[in-house]
Amino acid sequence: MEEKVNEQNQIILEGSQFKMNWDPAEGVFFIDIWGVLKKEDSQDFKDKFHEGYTGVISRYGLQGSFKIFVDASGIKSVDHEARRIFTETITRYTQKTIAAVYNPSTFVKVVTGFLMAIGRSHVDAKFFTSREEGLKWLKSEK
Repeated sequence: MEEKVNEQNQIILEGSQFKMNWDPAEGVFFIDIWGVLKKEDSQDFKDKFHEGYTGVISRYGLQGSFKIFVDASGIKSVDHEARRIFTETITRYTQKTIAAVYNPSTFVKVVTGFLMAIGRSHVDAKFFTSREEGLKWLKSEK
């Protein structure tokens, strides 16, 4: 596993178009995504998300919900293959996931809504224009 763990015991994973950070003090997996996302970026994201998810579960033995805060404010565009891989990544994990999405693009809203509507994912998500409101909501969810 290529994860880095800093002095606050946070698990950090990085790619060229994203950064993932598990913060045990907050109990939240933070994901920042930016740029023009292509197939290679989403494949790297998929691999790193798997590392982060399994690392957090095995290291911290989480029970209940897996909380994710996504900052999508930097996404410029997402190509077709990247969309497919991102969708596949989201639907792969079966533990209940609660996600707060800050400043999402239309793509993020459409994919998240589609997954929730067809029931293929155990993702409950809300969209926020304020980072503080998103974190407050996320921390209040069980």
